[in-house]
Amino acid sequence: MSPPVASVNLPKSASKDSLVTAIKRSFDYCSAGVAKLEDAALREEASMFGRKTGMSRADALVTIAVDWSDHYSTAAAYLRLNGILPPSAQGKL
Repeated sequence: MSPPVASVNLPKSASKDSLVTAIKRSFDYCSAGVAKLEDAALREEASMFGRKTGMSRADALVTIAVDWSDHYSTAAAYLRLNGILPPSAQGKL
């Protein structure tokens, strides 16, 4: 599976459907990569965007999880400031 690089080049006027599709492709790509990772490889040096990072693959996984959490909290705060309850804060029907 090749990286969904096209998602980065979406125009500012992209539709909601285009954005949702791009985000889903990105998460699918990351999920597939994580699923293939074997425990024995967690100590190996990680590379991101074709460059060595100086950190282990285990460190890179933690960094990605923290980054996703940071992005989510920013989006949730933005929604709340605009009077919208984030979907994860809404009760289940």
